[in-house]
Amino acid sequence: MSRPPRWPLKIFERFCDPELFDEIGGDLEEMYMQWERTFGARKARRLYIIHAIKFLRPFIFKKRKRYSTNVMTLNHFKVSWRNIKHNTGFASINIVGLSLGLTCAILIYTLISYHLSFDNFHGELSRTYRFVVEEHRQSPEYYSVVPQPLGKAFANDYDFAEKVAPHS
Repeated sequence: MSRPPRWPLKIFERFCDPELFDEIGGDLEEMYMQWERTFGARKARRLYIIHAIKFLRPFIFKKRKRYSTNVMTLNHFKVSWRNIKHNTGFASINIVGLSLGLTCAILIYTLISYHLSFDNFHGELSRTYRFVVEEHRQSPEYYSVVPQPLGKAFANDYDFAEKVAPHS
């Protein structure tokens, strides 16, 4: 008994899923032995090569994670686009609501982070106060500079004012 040619099996191993390769490769070798007994070595080699090539079907190929993830993501976009086209009114309400919600959240975060960024260099932030002057001309304007006597008046009038630092 001769052995089947190795090159078709090496090509098949390169493209085949490892879980399926052992089973299909073993079946091909058994079929080769049966063909060799029935038809002879020359015809058995030819049948072996033909059947090895026929086994290269798309479902046998190795699965690549990147490929399947990209296909799945593309599929999600296709389904989303079809739903948006089919339900345009409902989709536009959802998209506008989502964009308004995100815009409001970003604006609130920006506003709060701006107001919490003042005087962070002091050691006792919970005991620090900041005065702002509001001026009304054509539109209200705010300044962090206050008149000089305000610091002395604040220290004299309120007991919790331990120290007053003028801001220039």
